Amino acid sequence: MARYFGSRTMSALIGAAGFALVAAAPAPQAALPTDGSPEAMALAALFEAETITTDAFADPSFVGPVASAVAALEAALGMPIGIERGEAGLVTVFPEARVPTQIALDAQGRIAGLLFGPPQPLEVGTVEESVAAFADLPGRVSVLVERNGEAVAAIDPEAALAVGSAFKLAALAVAREDFASGTRAPEDVVALRAEAMSLPSGILQDWPAGTPVTLQTLLDLMISISDNTATDNLIATLGADRVAEALGIEGPLLATGDLFRLKAPDNTALLERWRTGDAAERERVLGEAREQPLPDIAMFATSTPIAIDVEWLVPATTLCDLLEATHGDPAFAINPGVADPDDFASIAFKGGSEPGVLNLSTRVETADGTAWCVVATWNDETAALDELALAQRYSGVLAAITAEIDAGATAE
Repeated sequence: MARYFGSRTMSALIGAAGFALVAAAPAPQAALPTDGSPEAMALAALFEAETITTDAFADPSFVGPVASAVAALEAALGMPIGIERGEAGLVTVFPEARVPTQIALDAQGRIAGLLFGPPQPLEVGTVEESVAAFADLPGRVSVLVERNGEAVAAIDPEAALAVGSAFKLAALAVAREDFASGTRAPEDVVALRAEAMSLPSGILQDWPAGTPVTLQTLLDLMISISDNTATDNLIATLGADRVAEALGIEGPLLATGDLFRLKAPDNTALLERWRTGDAAERERVLGEAREQPLPDIAMFATSTPIAIDVEWLVPATTLCDLLEATHGDPAFAINPGVADPDDFASIAFKGGSEPGVLNLSTRVETADGTAWCVVATWNDETAALDELALAQRYSGVLAAITAEIDAGATAE
């Protein structure tokens, strides 16, 4: 049985499958500098192989995904120059980045689990320098770093860009308002609604309508694995108007199922009416769209952006406000996102994506109670986005924050 690590690659952070894979027995001698351990040698062999073959893996089905992962890293970062032992596992070192890597071998020395973390810069700059690095990305970029609610560095932080599943923070915020007022409680039970079923990511789309679940279960799934069906059931329960208000969106709110229906190839007429219609017309469009069946998820297996203007358009400032309002929810304890839990006292993370859209939003708190919010959104309606390019820059900001914290502690 293969072992899977909880992936912290960019793809996993925003809802897609992570990399969980690995190499052969006995471990071959590698030219790439390593610490000589079997795990490091097996990892080096992946990067040195002209062709990655199935005999390197405990599960042969890993070969395709891991080959894609290795190729993506090489394309974005170049060939690695070494593999080192880090505090929490191995580190694959590239010319301009370090990639935390966890690997597990089975009893025969074959790779049974592999996790590539977000790339980290070799040299850590200031927060301002790290934010400036986002400016060379194509398309539109919005970045905001706040310390205790005050902006420290930013690029176009008020731009209302498409943020994908990061909009789900608003549903969490509305739920927490109700918990605080006593209107609802986390343990309240609701039944999954047939009309609120959606497409993946998530697991609840495979559960029967009518299944009873608690509100906290829906929140946990929505935040930790970006479950779309959990989200749409929460919107239906809490009220779409309230969620839209929390986002600062005027007019009807798209549920995730609405997004899929409007972007389906068979519904181009509805899509155009949504784009050109006023609030009343958009309400009519949603009513007609919801009479249509959900499309086949395979229709969206593309890297080509599809109508990214039909999305949740939210500025970075709003996402920081939502994280500040919601950071205490237990749902954030499940998936820390890009930030390293060893570096911070608490982490609240949500990301979002579709082709042409990437968002990473994180609130971290240091041991002395200082709160930092880091939001980065990247849109390009013409081309697929380089997830690793965003991850490397984002990790650079978090590393700069950690360095500032360490410098302050040393000064004291």
